[in-house]
Amino acid sequence: MPDYSKHSLGPEPPKQPDVSVEPSKQPDVTVEPSKQPVIPEEPPVQPVIPEEPSIQVNNPINKPKKNAEWFFSTNTDNMRLIISQGLIPSPDGFSKYYEDVLNDHNGVIPVFKDKVPSGVIDKNLSEENMVACIVKLNLELIEGSAYIKVDKGFKQIDISDCIEGNVSTFYVPSPIPASLIEALYFQSKDDRDRFKSDADSYSNVPLVNLTCSIKKTLFRKNKLPYYKPQENILNNPISLDYSRIYAFGGIAANLFYFAKNGTLSNELYKSFVHFKHEWSLKKMHSDYLNSALNAITSVIPIENSSEKKEIQKKLYYDLFEIIRGNRKHVKQNILSYLENFEGHKSFKVKSREVAKSLNDLDFSDKTIPELFDLSKGTERFLIMFFLRESSKDLIEFDDLGFDEEDLLILGIFFGCRDNFKNIPKFIREYKGLQGFISTQMANYAHQMIGSNITFKTPNQEPKTIMDLINNHSLKDYNKFLKDYG
Repeated sequence: MPDYSKHSLGPEPPKQPDVSVEPSKQPDVTVEPSKQPVIPEEPPVQPVIPEEPSIQVNNPINKPKKNAEWFFSTNTDNMRLIISQGLIPSPDGFSKYYEDVLNDHNGVIPVFKDKVPSGVIDKNLSEENMVACIVKLNLELIEGSAYIKVDKGFKQIDISDCIEGNVSTFYVPSPIPASLIEALYFQSKDDRDRFKSDADSYSNVPLVNLTCSIKKTLFRKNKLPYYKPQENILNNPISLDYSRIYAFGGIAANLFYFAKNGTLSNELYKSFVHFKHEWSLKKMHSDYLNSALNAITSVIPIENSSEKKEIQKKLYYDLFEIIRGNRKHVKQNILSYLENFEGHKSFKVKSREVAKSLNDLDFSDKTIPELFDLSKGTERFLIMFFLRESSKDLIEFDDLGFDEEDLLILGIFFGCRDNFKNIPKFIREYKGLQGFISTQMANYAHQMIGSNITFKTPNQEPKTIMDLINNHSLKDYNKFLKDYG
């Protein structure tokens, strides 16, 4: 049987060179008195806002003379988490949050044209020892509606009108993917170098396709107004379960890695990452894999299905709910669940036997291969889950005869526990993968809340190793493994 655990995704991408942008001097801009816009003969299409009169805010004729740059601003501590998690979320989407401008809003992210108000930067430095950074965003990759400030509150209009119009600030429903980040700007060389050094010291902050530059002019004090909203922009904001979104990212990344193991793995990765799940029709899957696949539809969008009420599927469904919850106490929570499992008598007895087996692992005199030989199915997967702490450990584990379907189930278990931010760095650095999964996590999040926002990936979707082989892009797979394995 081939050893899947050692296969490499490929060469690590070259590290980004330090790019230092000399501060450019900003020309003085004379503010001309505003002119009455020319109103076209045909009335413009207004966004539908219930029970509110239409307001002419942005006339498409009033386009800026040059392409505007759009910025978001935070502090470097939050920025590391944004890169690690793959999303710019609301404050409740951070594993550890440091106060910044996001705290002034509820469910939206403010973006600023050409300059960030000094009041925003000051807000980002509210806590001690914070360092400011400014993020340049590619908003051309967003489709849908955003919010702008008008006299009577906020108005929802198309994002393309926000970009092409004369507004200086608008608000995008959160989250947005980190893949929209084109550049990070810092006030000084020390700030920039410290951020890059810190990122390199972490195992989960890959600065993939990110330019880190110095641009002092963006940080100069200005008198641009920034008004903290006195009301929620969203009347009834829907609370997002970010643990599901990050679990989706972790599972997707692991399935991408294991897609190299065969046609089945390749197809399941593509189905999962594109929110399709026709796997219940495929007879070739084992009962365990079918149960796992049906259970992870609790992580991706589904309708409530009677299938998950079946005992084995319910078992996997409940396990995934536990795993994506409290990572710190996941083992204790699994043991408690198995010891108190309610269901068919045979399953009830078996679940208690599995709980005892897992509880006794630390005191067993058997070798790990012997433990695996004596177990099967769910017990076997949970033993591996208890013995190995991360996806990296799973990938490095060898000498156990896992087949393709076993590795898919284990990839799902470990990806759900690790979330996207704890997936091995070498996987996330694979060409285009960080940005693509970041984009899909954000698309999934907006599907969950019924938003009309969608995101495009900035680069071509990354090809799996299996696709490269099938397309004859890797003509000698054995040589590839020898060079990069």
